[in-house]
Amino acid sequence: MRYREYDPGHFAAIRKRLIQKKGDDFQRAFLEAVRDRDGFLRWLDKYLPVSDNQGHDLPCHDVKITTEEFRQPTEDLEQALAEIWKELQPREACRSSLWGYATASHIRRGIIEPHDLALNGQPDVPGYRRINDALESGEATSVDGVVRTILRRFSGLPEARGRRSVFVDCTFARAWWRERILNEVVDEIGSKPKAVSRILRESNTYWECFIDMVISRNSVLGDRMVRAVLIGALADYIDDSRYEPLRQVNGLKRCVRMIGAQAAWREFGVFGVEEIDGILHEEIFSKIISP
Repeated sequence: MRYREYDPGHFAAIRKRLIQKKGDDFQRAFLEAVRDRDGFLRWLDKYLPVSDNQGHDLPCHDVKITTEEFRQPTEDLEQALAEIWKELQPREACRSSLWGYATASHIRRGIIEPHDLALNGQPDVPGYRRINDALESGEATSVDGVVRTILRRFSGLPEARGRRSVFVDCTFARAWWRERILNEVVDEIGSKPKAVSRILRESNTYWECFIDMVISRNSVLGDRMVRAVLIGALADYIDDSRYEPLRQVNGLKRCVRMIGAQAAWREFGVFGVEEIDGILHEEIFSKIISP
């Protein structure tokens, strides 16, 4: 099944135009539009034509998503979103044009407010205040910063952050991909879902490291089984204080580098789950957690 999306070429061109010049009139008009639902929808209808692929609308969540839930979605919310999008395929779920259209659909139905797209990590600063402060300040960098935040949450911003942006920055896409990877791990090696879910939600920067594994074409961790064994092994020790270094971003990055070094002379693809798990524990984990 194909799903409706914005025309990819037009959407990419508009994103590029929006970040082309900091603080210009186009950026300011965009922020003015995002303040108000009707105004934002008019802006979208003016600048973003829908693709003519004759697809279906991606289903919408049917319960209002609060500002705080949209800022930092709970595990339950992400699972609920992934469930209604279970028919979606990875080749579609990596497209900013699809997630932008899906986000706009939720705004049309009043499930989320457009100004919530401007939320950052400060829980006491609502999105509309960030927009107002940027516009009132007149500072080009402030205006540009809020525009980029909105685009990242709306659909991902690959022009600025590369391919990983849709997986990491877009609120809805991140929910789908997190559950997708969780299910891959459970299917491949039978790990406990709750433990895997916790390790995938350790932090946004930690999640970004996992995504780099998924999208890398040159890494052994692009192999689904190898990736699943690593994530499952990390999840097994989520409550073990001895493995704390592996739950930190630098520790995970070091782990990935060491696996890459091993792969230079070992063919991980021919090993079974137990063999890969043994290599991880004996030759990689042990070195990272040792004093």
